[in-house]
Amino acid sequence: MGNYGELSKTPVMELFEDVGGLPEQSLLIGDEVHATGALTFRRLLREDFKYRLGLSATPIRKYDEEGTEYVLDYFGGIVYEFLLEQAI
Repeated sequence: MGNYGELSKTPVMELFEDVGGLPEQSLLIGDEVHATGALTFRRLLREDFKYRLGLSATPIRKYDEEGTEYVLDYFGGIVYEFLLEQAI
């Protein structure tokens, strides 16, 4: 629906509220989810998404343990890792 910058400025989720909320089988797919650990973007991560998939090559936020913990808790931790050494 948009990037984090657009979503933080636009009341996109209000569209769902106008029609009775999110559908029961809602899936949130977030790319570069390390960005969602920032206070500015945390309000975008609603608890009513039943399914969540977070993607990031760098899920650990440098110098921000609290933000990293928030991201990992919200998306359910790291499920799969593919290291650069494996790709080479």
